[in-house]
Amino acid sequence: MVQFDNISDDERKKVAEEAAHLLLQLQTPNLGGPGAPMVLGNSIAEQLITPQWVAAESDSDAKPLLRATGQTISIVETRASNGETAGGAPTPQEAVAYVRHATGTGRDDKAVQITAVSSSAIAGRIRDGLAWINANVSGEPMVRVLTAPAYQLTALGLFADDELTGVLIVTPMAGGLPIANEQLLTPAEFRRRLRTFPPIQGLEP
Repeated sequence: MVQFDNISDDERKKVAEEAAHLLLQLQTPNLGGPGAPMVLGNSIAEQLITPQWVAAESDSDAKPLLRATGQTISIVETRASNGETAGGAPTPQEAVAYVRHATGTGRDDKAVQITAVSSSAIAGRIRDGLAWINANVSGEPMVRVLTAPAYQLTALGLFADDELTGVLIVTPMAGGLPIANEQLLTPAEFRRRLRTFPPIQGLEP
């Protein structure tokens, strides 16, 4: 089973309280519609993939270039307001949004720092990725979200003793990037494939 960096129940409660009114502003059919109950699911620490990390030739050179953002991604889940299937069983919860928030906040009655609330489909893809890891990877890897803005890419990183050991892409792959979903890559192979794909340079004037 996957493991996550520790976030206290009190902190998660404060994240949910701070994000609730923002989620209500986003509420659409994708979020279950007005009145649909929402709960905070997994909370996963985020790390940043930089072009310098991608360019590193060895894992030892790359390690210090993979940086913690100080942010946590918390998945938001909902289910139909009736809460049951036709057979009387609870309906499965669907990942419909995420809350991005600063870590190490929410203690001593201080407000948490919410930095993003989004109904992006990436929430569901992250949860699907976690389920894939549980079904296909042995042991209890520590999992963190890897964000690569220069490649418009989100992945899940598997760690053992704080060493990145595997990478699973969760964003849809398009534009010729030679990486398939549901394929666990070593960090070295992941960097090698990313190097064949130029980072985004921004809009031409």
